Amino acid sequence: MGEHYGGSSRFSSNFLDKIVDSNVGVTVAILDTGIDPSFPVFSQPFLHNSSQNNQCDNEISGWNFSYSNNYPLDDDRHRHGTIIAHVIHYELEQRGVIHQILPIKTADAQGFSDYFTTFCGLLYAIEREAEVINLSFGWKT
Repeated sequence: MGEHYGGSSRFSSNFLDKIVDSNVGVTVAILDTGIDPSFPVFSQPFLHNSSQNNQCDNEISGWNFSYSNNYPLDDDRHRHGTIIAHVIHYELEQRGVIHQILPIKTADAQGFSDYFTTFCGLLYAIEREAEVINLSFGWKT
């Protein structure tokens, strides 16, 4: 889990199998700890297909701003980003809303981020014309 991937040849087939063929309906960007598509609740393709608007080098589905690569895998031990993605995905499916999730990793394995990384992720979501952008985090004082 400690390795941070960069090339598409190192993506798990489970991640690649969860990318939709084409982006239709609502794009929901989730800025968080990433996403783990092998989570048991994700049975059908639901991830944004970045090949349709590849603006970053080797962009596949979302971006990892924490480690500056194209693999937004959730490496947080609590799977915060994955759980948030599951809740949003589940609710949209229950309501019959066609959608795809654009995973944007802005928090590292410990759940930490900073303003600059979060801002970069927000701009990334806006540039990809996400209709909904979800950010959920807290502060430590």
